[in-house]
Order: sequence, then structure tokens, then C-alpha cells
Amino acid sequence: MSAGNGNPDIVHVVGAGLVGSVTAIGLARLGYRVKLFDRREDPATTLPDRGRSVNVVLSARGWKLLQTLGLSDEIQKICTPLVGRAVHPWRGEIREQAYSSQGDQIWCVERPRLHQILARAVARVDEIECHWLHQLESVDLDQKLIYLARSSTGNEDANEHISTEQVQESYKRLLGTDGAFSVARSQLLHHTFDFQQKYLDVAYREMQIPSHQEGGPHLALDRFHVWPRGRLFLGAFPNQDGSFTGSLFLPREGFPSFASINTKRDFAGFLRNFFPDLEAWLPQLSRQFLSNPSSPMVTMRCQPWILDDQLALLGDAAHAVVPFLGQGMNCGFEDAGELCEQLIAHDHDWGVALPAYEKRRRPNSDALAQLSLDHYEHLNHIPDPLYETREKIGAILDEIAPEKFRPLYELVAFTHIPYASALRLQQLRHQTIETIVRDLSFQQGCPDDARERIEQHLEADSP
Repeated sequence: MSAGNGNPDIVHVVGAGLVGSVTAIGLARLGYRVKLFDRREDPATTLPDRGRSVNVVLSARGWKLLQTLGLSDEIQKICTPLVGRAVHPWRGEIREQAYSSQGDQIWCVERPRLHQILARAVARVDEIECHWLHQLESVDLDQKLIYLARSSTGNEDANEHISTEQVQESYKRLLGTDGAFSVARSQLLHHTFDFQQKYLDVAYREMQIPSHQEGGPHLALDRFHVWPRGRLFLGAFPNQDGSFTGSLFLPREGFPSFASINTKRDFAGFLRNFFPDLEAWLPQLSRQFLSNPSSPMVTMRCQPWILDDQLALLGDAAHAVVPFLGQGMNCGFEDAGELCEQLIAHDHDWGVALPAYEKRRRPNSDALAQLSLDHYEHLNHIPDPLYETREKIGAILDEIAPEKFRPLYELVAFTHIPYASALRLQQLRHQTIETIVRDLSFQQGCPDDARERIEQHLEADSP
């Protein structure tokens, strides 16, 4: 993206979260003036809200856009590099799994801190006019008007009530970056529009785990820690202060579930049964479990993402996915980059650029939705007797032909291969492993000549 084409158009962006912020900055670099609206207070001047958001992960796709916008160095300072997972089994030793055979890293960051930096970056751009405490209520697509509720925070110490008033704005171009439950997207339901949403029967609740220096568990600070327990599991990302942001994933109903754990006694029994290695921190975890909110996990798909040359959706507003691959934000950042690239490619003709943007991005977001659900199953599977054999076969395939058999996580986290291509490669890898493991010589584990046998299989299977 190159700065300053002199285009005087004003673009209205509703939703100043992570994707909305980078979208606004990217458009400003192209010479557009941007009006950015968000229902929340300015995160650059308010305290972070812990307890409602898992940490986010920056991988190659996200860094690409941040480097283009000149923000990567500033943001990297608040990130924690991770080299792999530490899997805490129900019984036995912790297993460490590298994210990449090449030692590649992902970067973990607390979402509120990242949002603060992006909000400050937005405030430094003269071409962006940011309006906090403006809640989008509706859009008149025929008249090209947006209606917003403008709020005043009041003075809580003086017990003043928050006041609101409705304001309206006319627009020429409108971008909806207002999240999974997008108001902008809902306006398209009055047109020819397909929309699907599917909730997992699992939700999550955030819990902070203290640092080792503060009496917390001694956990490696360069790994994502996961305690898989079938349909429930705990994941924990390290923070720069040595603490961990944990997310407990539980069924919403049944036993055990969020519905069945309502008291300190309930939680104590639950922790003792499923996560006994964390029982020493029962008081801290119990207090947070009983007070923090639960968040649902939903996959949303829709089409079209655009309306003529006037409206487009980006990020979760267009394609919310479950978080198990850590790619939701990275995918949204790719959306922002792709939109800007298509505007450049089509000489800022929005009537051509918007359909091209959707054509490029929607197959990939659909693939990411499927990959994220599949990875959830992988993280929570109960290993079968041939699990280690499959893993070894996969490692050998990666050595023999990495261009075809590179592991899924490496494809999505450390390359810019389109998600749709990653899905096809993952399906090929899975089919190949299953064919090989059916060979009787692999039924008791990998034989000594496993590599030779696998090479023979690939030769026989090649056209």
C-alpha cells in the first residue's frame, strides 16, 4: 500500500476494534479521509477490561499488515514469543510440541494492550476522525444514512446516569468492522442475503493464573499450555509479567458444565478431578470462575459481504470463527490488506474493487472456519493406540515433501498460503497418513524402515 493518492472521499468505518483500526489506518495511507465510530470508550485512555477476552496471537499473516502500516516494531514490544505447546495430560509427564520444525514463533499479546496501541496509532493519523461512545443502531441503505446513539459516560462518583442522543451521518462508503454480532451486517438481511450461525456447545471463561514469582505454578513462559480433557479443556497463554491468561472451555449444559458448577464447593471438586496440578491455586481460580462471565463460541458465515459500491464487511462481521487456530484476528488483518490492495489494483473504483475483495477473501474465510473447528477436535481428541504412529508418519512426510505435507499449523501460522489452499493440503495429508497407517507393517507402530516404506507408497501413488 502506498500513501496519498489525493482521493478526497470520506469512508465511514463502524467498529474501532482491532480490524477496524487497521482498516482505517490502511485507508488513510491511501489518501482517504476516514470517520471511525465505536460504541466503547477510547481504549487509549481507559483501563483494560480483563475477564472478557482471551489473549490473541499474531502470526505471519498479521505481521505482514502491521509491517506495511509501520506498527510492527511498536507492537512487538508488548508481545511474548511462543515456540510451541506444553500439553498437560491427565496423568504422566508434560509433553512439549514445537509449532514448527524450523523453530518458528508466534507472538502472544493481551488483546486490551494491543487495542490500546492501535487506538493511539489511529489518533496520530490526521486523516482519521474517531468518534468513541457512538453505537451504531441502524443503516438506511437507500438514503445512505447511518443512525448512531451517542453516549456520555457521566460521572460515576456523582451517581450521574449515562445519557444518549441519536445522531445521523450520511455516507458514501460504509465498512462494517463491528464484530461477530454486527449491526452493519444485520442491515443486509433486508436484501438477498444468506446468513448462517452455529454455536458450539462449549463456551469459555477467562481466569488469570498468577506468575511463579507470586506463588503461581512453574510454567514455561515460551509455550501455550493446554490441559486437554475430552470435551473440556484449559488453555493458558503467558503474559509479559509472568502471569498467564487462562481460558477454561466447558460445555454449556450437562455435567460437568458451566450450568453444573455454581458454588465454591462445586468448583473445588471439579478442579480436583480434572486439573489436580492446579489445585494449589484453588482460591484464586475459584473466585474468578464464579465472578467472570462466560463467552459463547460461534461460527458465522454470510454472503454477499458487499452491497453495490457502498458497503462491505470485514473481520468477524463477515466471518466469525472459533478461536482454536488463533487466526481470527490474523484473517481480519488480511481482509484489511486485501481491500486496500484491490482499491489500488482497480484505481479506486469501489464498484469493481469490492466484488474483487470478496471473491478473494470469502473462500479463505470459509476454509478457516472449517480448519478451526477441525483443530478444536484435534486439541481435544483422546489419543488412540495409533496416535503416535500417525504423528511420526506425518513428520516423515513433512521431511520428504514439505511443499505437499507441511503440518496444518505451520501452513496457517508461518506462511501466507491462502487458507483454502491450506485446507486442501491438510485433507491430502490426512488421506495419505490414513492410507499408510492401514498398512499392516504400521499397525504396531512405525517400523524401522518406515521412511523407505512411505517413499514407496508415495511413488506408487504418484500419477
